[in-house]
Amino acid sequence: LVFSSAARAKLFGSHAQQEIVAVRDIIGEEVPLVGLYTGGEFGVQSSQQQPKNEFLSQTITVLLLGEEMHYGIRTRYTSGRISIHC
Repeated sequence: LVFSSAARAKLFGSHAQQEIVAVRDIIGEEVPLVGLYTGGEFGVQSSQQQPKNEFLSQTITVLLLGEEMHYGIRTRYTSGRISIHC
């Protein structure tokens, strides 16, 4: 499942598809993939001394279900390019 905020689609413009291609490159072609654009997500900001819930409006969340442990993926959009950080 892929949940990407609508603000990301607007931010990336015609490059929005690259984000899904990048996710597909990491998880592989054989893994079923479905998703949608959201108005935003709530998440915990754990880098602070007192973690708190925050509304996040430019995020992507990828949920993989299976028998093996998977790692997190971070994307960054700079200078018209999307980069992936695992």
